[in-house]
Amino acid sequence: DIKWSPSVTSAIMFTNSREENRLALTNHTGTLIAVLPFQTVPEKCIVVSDSSGYCAVPQFIPEGTLLPDDFLTGKIKFSDRIIYWEVSGSVSITEVYTPESVPIDAIGLSVSDKKIRFINRYDKKVYEIQIQN
Repeated sequence: DIKWSPSVTSAIMFTNSREENRLALTNHTGTLIAVLPFQTVPEKCIVVSDSSGYCAVPQFIPEGTLLPDDFLTGKIKFSDRIIYWEVSGSVSITEVYTPESVPIDAIGLSVSDKKIRFINRYDKKVYEIQIQN
């Protein structure tokens, strides 16, 4: 699975193998720019520029979970936190939101007017959170 940047010159791409799951930022030819140091699937992300984006990242992934299959088929739901990531030589990560009471399993992220909107797979409602970036 792939999520493109607005300019379609870079994308995040998920790959898995027996050894590891990997989320990476690549350019439009597929050349690796950076491996992102967290595990999630592209459906839980939005790329907002050629080198940055937001992702809903599971706080815990049970051993034996087969990504992206178990997520896409609904076999598993996660409890996510929302992060902002940026690649500028190295990868920096900023925590944007961690739920305190209502678990979220976010999909369909969008960003506008300094707000992130997403659908929570637990209750199918749209959530909106204020962001600082």
